[in-house]
Amino acid sequence: MRVVDRLRGREGYAEAKRALRRCAEWSKVQREKGDNPYSMLEDGSDESGLFIYIGYIDMEEEIEQVWDCVVSTVAYAAYLGLCI
Repeated sequence: MRVVDRLRGREGYAEAKRALRRCAEWSKVQREKGDNPYSMLEDGSDESGLFIYIGYIDMEEEIEQVWDCVVSTVAYAAYLGLCI
C-alpha cells in the first residue's frame, strides 16, 4: 500500500493523488518550472491547494503525517524545478 492511499475516502485524497502523479510525470520530463509544482500547494486563495489539508485540529496523527509526506514531496519537486 502506498502512503497516500491511507487518505482514501477522506477529503483531499483525489487532489493528493493527482499532485503526486504530476510530480512523478514532471520528474521524468522536467519541462515545468518550479512554480508549476508549487501551484499545487498554494494558488493564492484560501480555498484550494494542498496546504489547506495541513493542520486540521482534529486530524488523526497518522493522517497528518501522510499529508506532511504528500506536501513535502510536492514542495521538493517545486524546489528541484527552481534549481534546473
